[in-house]
Amino acid sequence: MNPKHLLLVTLTSVSLLTACGSGSSGGNDNPGSGGTTPTDPSNPSTPDNQNKKVIISGVVAQGAPLNGAVVTIIGRTSSGLIDTSVTGTTTNSDGSFSLSVPASWNPPLLLQATANVGSKTVVLHSIYGDKFDTTASRQTINITSYTEAIFAAAAGQKPASFYSDMNTADTPEEGTADKEQMAALTKDLIDVKHYQIRDALAYLLMAATGSSRPDNFNLITTAFEANHTGLDKALDMTSAYYSGDLRKLLLTNKANQSNGVVITLENKSVAGQMPATVADTIETINLLPAQMTSMYASAVPSASEISKLVASNYLNNGVDASELTNSLQDPNYQGATFAINTIDAIYLDDSGNYRYDTLFKVKLRDNVTSELRPTTIYYNKNSKQWQFVGNDRMAKTDILSFYSKNFDFNGAPWSSKPSSAGLILRIEQPGVGNLFARATVAGPGINGVKTLVQSNLTGSNGSELTGCSVMSLNKDNCQNRVDFDQETDFSNKEFGFSYEVKLYRNASDTTPADSYTLQLPIKPYLSSDQLATLAGAASTVATDKNGNSKASPTLAAAKAYSGGDLPVYWTVSSLDSSFQYYVGMDVDFCVANLVSTVQAAESAAYSDSYGNRLITYTTDHSLVKTTQGAYQNEYRAFPNNINPIPNIKRRDLRIFAQDEYGRVYYSSYTNSVAPASCQ
Repeated sequence: MNPKHLLLVTLTSVSLLTACGSGSSGGNDNPGSGGTTPTDPSNPSTPDNQNKKVIISGVVAQGAPLNGAVVTIIGRTSSGLIDTSVTGTTTNSDGSFSLSVPASWNPPLLLQATANVGSKTVVLHSIYGDKFDTTASRQTINITSYTEAIFAAAAGQKPASFYSDMNTADTPEEGTADKEQMAALTKDLIDVKHYQIRDALAYLLMAATGSSRPDNFNLITTAFEANHTGLDKALDMTSAYYSGDLRKLLLTNKANQSNGVVITLENKSVAGQMPATVADTIETINLLPAQMTSMYASAVPSASEISKLVASNYLNNGVDASELTNSLQDPNYQGATFAINTIDAIYLDDSGNYRYDTLFKVKLRDNVTSELRPTTIYYNKNSKQWQFVGNDRMAKTDILSFYSKNFDFNGAPWSSKPSSAGLILRIEQPGVGNLFARATVAGPGINGVKTLVQSNLTGSNGSELTGCSVMSLNKDNCQNRVDFDQETDFSNKEFGFSYEVKLYRNASDTTPADSYTLQLPIKPYLSSDQLATLAGAASTVATDKNGNSKASPTLAAAKAYSGGDLPVYWTVSSLDSSFQYYVGMDVDFCVANLVSTVQAAESAAYSDSYGNRLITYTTDHSLVKTTQGAYQNEYRAFPNNINPIPNIKRRDLRIFAQDEYGRVYYSSYTNSVAPASCQ
């Protein structure tokens, strides 16, 4: 038994001993009992039932199975104590898992699965509200995006927070409060939320399963396989994410974002209807990784064999068919096992074929796990086989949203614009040289069309970046900030924020060389109150771990930076999501009567998704390192091989946080007036 509930240990020591397997009553005076309590099959608290185990089994999936996910469980003893003593387990390659728990447990049962998927940490939850059937030895409980939604609607808060609270109680009072919160999750409440969410998903569920009735299965307990058919097909089509203020859980259809399901946590309401759109080829999507595993079993295939898997017109973010074919001839792939790790987006192309933005996981012979670069696949109905087809884009183009708090170098808010919100357009041009002279972007929040000129789109191929945001950590990866003109475009909408981006080879061209429709992954932050849950995520702090004064960056500190050192300190709150942090510095200076820019950018990726992992890494522009002897959440930024800079005209310092849905939040420290020239 986890010792966290100290108050309850002293009050229920007899029950705890029984739960630990004591079959003797010791003081029993009943001569017919033989010194033991008679077993009552209808009473789960009697000793035989206390010792009996039930196997909990299920699948962890978001469509694709979550392989290697760590699954843990919390239950309640027959006397109502919270029990966290059951050892967790790890999912198999098909997402399946099993746990052995006491048959005497009372509902609710809470489950959590944590997995690393690509560069992200995925955490899903499930909840079970029934008592165990005393005659059964097994019970199915799945962990999916749908069970996450049921848990959230029943608890009225993000399941990760609720689960963490139940798993840790530092005082007897907290233990008592946890016990009451668990008891409030009744079977009736869980059933109601299950039915509401199932009804909201009804059209999609019926389309995916071929059933005429959505109530033919239970989203929590119906057994299924993560094989892209039936219920798993519906999961493949579903995206689930929380709003910025964590007040809503949103379920959308990847192929049709015109509508969706909104779960408002505060009042536990479920509204909206999921579109019935289902990709007609998704059931056989595993044929491609299976074919590749077979092809690479004994040797790396020839280029001509690999080319059969690659559409002749393949183009993915500037990478063509020959480049992909060459990369797939890596000798390390011999004997590898290929699998689809995620399906991030699903959409129809101009020919009416569904395309799938995927991330492939590769398990090499030495059990080292690798990944193919993100790409797009489809089922070629002419050749009747799955192929890599790409996203038809000449350059990698991403769109994110941002919210900024703006300060001068003395730490005072800008009087003219203390905060701003908008878009970050990021364009990464492949190879050497500039493919495009300008770009335009249009969509929600923008009046008309915004034009971005070439200097905002590309950087030099040298050691410095020119005209790029400091968030660009790769020298050919540049992005431009576009402030919103009409924030009211987002006021009453949660889904379907589409932007049209057009790229022009020459400044005078009227016909674009390429154009894309991009989707915001989630409604942007528009006000500071939405950021309450991110307090401290990207801000400087007044003192270090020893209580020494560490003021916010000042102009004097920026001048010191140009000579080689700028201390920047910030803290990371106790969060239940993964965040990435970036520190960047622009210095405009005069050389030959022109304004030039030196940019130093660095990032530290911090994950507190139930693992408290910290990763720091560097680029060729600058370094971010933990200060000597400091806690891991204090950083010092300084340039790498940048000599003292003369004639400085402007300095910009930015500290960034990026949430798990791509939204950027940062504090910006800059001179209020940028230099026009050095005259």
